[in-house]
Amino acid sequence: MSIFQLIVVPLHVNLQTNKIKMKKLQLVLCMALMAVMPSRAQQSVAPFEFEVKAGTNLPLDSESGISNKLGVNLGLESRWNLKRLPMDVGAELYIGSAVRHAEDDKSLSNRTISLAILSDYQINRGSKVSPFIGLGLGVANCQQIKGSLGDEGTTLCIIPRAGVEFARHLRLTLDAHISKKYYSHVGLTIGYSFHSKK
Repeated sequence: MSIFQLIVVPLHVNLQTNKIKMKKLQLVLCMALMAVMPSRAQQSVAPFEFEVKAGTNLPLDSESGISNKLGVNLGLESRWNLKRLPMDVGAELYIGSAVRHAEDDKSLSNRTISLAILSDYQINRGSKVSPFIGLGLGVANCQQIKGSLGDEGTTLCIIPRAGVEFARHLRLTLDAHISKKYYSHVGLTIGYSFHSKK
């Protein structure tokens, strides 16, 4: 067997193998895209929604000798559903607390009031069960309510979130409001959405 055959034949086989692998990869990627895209034609939804929500949250930061406790959060949110994309854009007014308990039997509570712009990507929008994932960016005012832990002030607030909408009205959302140290917290809320006419 010549040197040419020794080099070219394996190279040709490798190229053919790589082509098959690429086709398989393309097939897998197409299937993955189909899984996250709406499973049927996009259903008609109301152009505007208004949500009232409440829930509980837990501080993200920890401190030696201090235990994190459950706090309460409340929020109002308005959303505009985009016509051509399974997405919405909205605004949120939110109040939440980061509650802690110190070893000396002292309660500590920091409050966050934020105003943010949010956007969600919805899977199977308009169906009875519609998961969503989103991100928000806004301004947070951080205040000490009980005790003294962390600096007060106004700062940027980042809000990653994910959840599920049931029957087009009930929304269960897991989110985080990330701002100043000792004020940031993760929360679980239940909300009810009121829709405008289609």
